[in-house]
Order: sequence, then structure tokens, then C-alpha cells
Amino acid sequence: MNLNKGKNSIKDLIWKYLCSMKVGIILLIIVAILSIFGTLIPQGAEEEVYYRQYSETVADIILFTGMDNVFETWWYLLVGGLLCVNLLACSINRFPGIYRGVFSPKKVKNDRGINNLKNQTELFLSQNKDKEKAFDEIETVLKQEGFKIEHPREDSVYASKGRFGYFGSFITHISFLILILAFMYGNLTGFEDSVGGVPGETISMNYADFDLKVEDFRIDYRDDYSVDQYYSDLTILENGEETKTETIYVNRPLRHDGLNFYQSSYGWVGSLRIEDEEKFFLDTVQVFEDRSYRYRMGNLTVHLEAFYPDYGYDAEGSPVNKSPYPNNPRFIWYLLDGKNELVDMMVSEKGETYEYENVEFTFTDYDQYTVLRVVRDPSVPIFYFGSVLMMVGLILSFFFAPRRIWVNFGKDDDGNDRILIGGQSFKSKAQFEEDFKEIINIIKEKVG
Repeated sequence: MNLNKGKNSIKDLIWKYLCSMKVGIILLIIVAILSIFGTLIPQGAEEEVYYRQYSETVADIILFTGMDNVFETWWYLLVGGLLCVNLLACSINRFPGIYRGVFSPKKVKNDRGINNLKNQTELFLSQNKDKEKAFDEIETVLKQEGFKIEHPREDSVYASKGRFGYFGSFITHISFLILILAFMYGNLTGFEDSVGGVPGETISMNYADFDLKVEDFRIDYRDDYSVDQYYSDLTILENGEETKTETIYVNRPLRHDGLNFYQSSYGWVGSLRIEDEEKFFLDTVQVFEDRSYRYRMGNLTVHLEAFYPDYGYDAEGSPVNKSPYPNNPRFIWYLLDGKNELVDMMVSEKGETYEYENVEFTFTDYDQYTVLRVVRDPSVPIFYFGSVLMMVGLILSFFFAPRRIWVNFGKDDDGNDRILIGGQSFKSKAQFEEDFKEIINIIKEKVG
């Protein structure tokens, strides 16, 4: 007997902690703090990124603890899982009481039970007042106030409204659980990537069964040259056939086969032609802004520092872009030798040739390229469902306050007709107290 009692006690203790609101709040705070770290610290970057941005000690800690990939670490999933268990346990623990409150409420209270309520009053009928008429008048008042009337006994009335408000907190907890699970599921199964291309280029992705062609990219500018909107015309190619063409812009992605393509950024790219002194073609390549190209035959590196579409100088003599339009384009680039030492830095016009060790470098053309953020997040429908469910729960919680009123008809010790009225609300108690007083005043006017 004692052993079984001990086992039940341990089981009850575990269930008590699982259903504890304090435990849930602590777990929620931990998840929130870890999520903040995951937002502030770059996720999924190369190791050198952390050593470049932080001190060596901090970078070592980030990499050792897995803070470079917070949302996929075992300890984050463990804390998130415990929070989900806590929410589920709390919901299960509260559901029977909520269900009874909605579908099987206590419709009869004895006189003592009504007298124990905070909101209660006692009325007496005059000798010439018809009891049944008073009964009907009370029902009429309660119906006008939006209460549903039931007669559990001949001499009593049970009035209720907003009973589905009991489900408000329960549905909100369940929706919160769904959102957490969706977030964890999305981080485990989704991914994010960036692709880019110049107009006319076709992009192949190893995670997609189709190719993406960049038909065009353009930018609309305001009068002050600030960007109004970015546009990319994209075409889906499946087995070499064009199946879909759409124009995307910021906050309007292209969606196809579970992938979302968002307009992310843009830049300039220069076409670099390399020849020997005899004008013998050696190589041609596209070099993107702030990127390098290594010419292995000469063991040289070309780095395109920047492209200025409308090159000019400010009052202090520093290079500036006078406009975003290619009115006076310049390539700012430098050349590194085999030891990665600077050979020279140039500001070149289109078609201008620079020669080094019998090798000629010429930027022959330029173009803008678009950068697209590719996102696959299978948890989005779950997020939508959880969000709608949360809205339903909040509406029930704030706009459907459950209220109950009991009315007992009887006689006092002297044989006088007496009406005992009591009310109860578990939400907005102060407001209910005012409303109850108003209802009683109306009833007194009707039956007094």
C-alpha cells in the first residue's frame, strides 16, 4: 500500500510541475532569451565570420555552444519541447472544468449557495403581487440583457450568457502551442538561400526541380533619386519549357513548388575581357561589385571595388555618384599579384584598357543584377492556422465574459414570498458587479 501510494505521489508531483504556470513562464523566458541570441548572432555563417565580428574567446564560445545555429541545437529544442509539454499539460488539466462550465454548468443553487455569492440580493413580493407574473417579468428582464433562460426547477431560473468565453484562454494556449511547434518545425525543415543573376541569365538550383530565368531587372526612382521600388521579371523553366512568368517586387514574392523568391537586393556587374599584347583572347568573365576574379594563368587577382554609374566629385574632391543613371560610368578596381600584394588601383571608363606584364584588362560592359532571397518554410500554413486560432481565443477571452445568474423563488420563515437572486462572473468582475446592480434595479421596478 505504501509503495503504491509513493508511486502515485511521484506521478502527481510530476504532473503538478508539468501543469505549473510558474514553470511555463520560466520556460517561456528561457526560449525568448535564446531566440534573442539567435536573432542578434548571425546564424549559419562560416567560422571566420564570427572571428571577424567578435573576439576570439567570444567566437569560440559561440561555435562551441552552437549559438551559430541556435534554433537547431538540442538544448533549444529541449527547452522548446518542454514548453510545449507544459502548455499541453495545462490545457489538458483545465479542459474538464472548462467543458463543464460550458456544457454542464451547475444550474441549481440552494439558498445558502446564493447567499455565499458576492453579488446577491433578496426581494420580497407584496401580497397583491402575482408570483407567476413576477416570475415572467424577471425572465423578461434577463432576456433583454442577453441572457439565455433555463428552468432546472419549477421554482428557479438559471440565466447565462457568454459561456463560450470559457474556451478563450484554452484556445489561446492551444494556439500558442501550435505557433511554437510551427516555429520549431520551420527551423528544422525549412531553409533560406540567396541567388542572383543579370537579365537573360538562367539560374539552376540543386534544391529545386526547375530553373529560374531572370528576364529583366529595373528600379523606379523618385525625383530625389531615392528608390521607389525594385522589380524583377522572372520565368520558371521546367524541363526547358516556360511554365510561369511573374514580376516580383518588395513584399510580393514569386511562389512555386514550395519555394518563395523575394526581391532582396541588387548590384552592378562588370564584363571583364582579358587579352595578351597580341590581342589574343584569353578570358572573359563577369565580376560583381566587391568581388574578385582570379586569373590563374597570370596568377593575378582583379577586384572590382565599386561601379559608379554617374561618376563625379563632391566639394571635397571625393568620388560620388551624381545619379543612379549610367551617364558617366566608371569602374573602380585594383589588381593584386601572385603574393596578393597591390599592383595598382584604377578608375576606368568602359572600354579603357589597362596593361600589366603583357596582359591587357578591359571592362567592356556593365549591367545590374538582382539578388533574390529563396525561402522554403513548410510551417507557414501552420502559422496561419495558429494565428487565426489565437485571434479566436483572444476574441472569446475579451468579448465573451461568461456570466451566470440564479433565481430562487420561495418563502421566508414568516411565509412571505421571497426571491433570492445571485450572480457570478469569473472575468471582468468589477464590470459585472455594476451590471448586476443595474439588473437588480430594473427587476425591483418591475416586481416591486
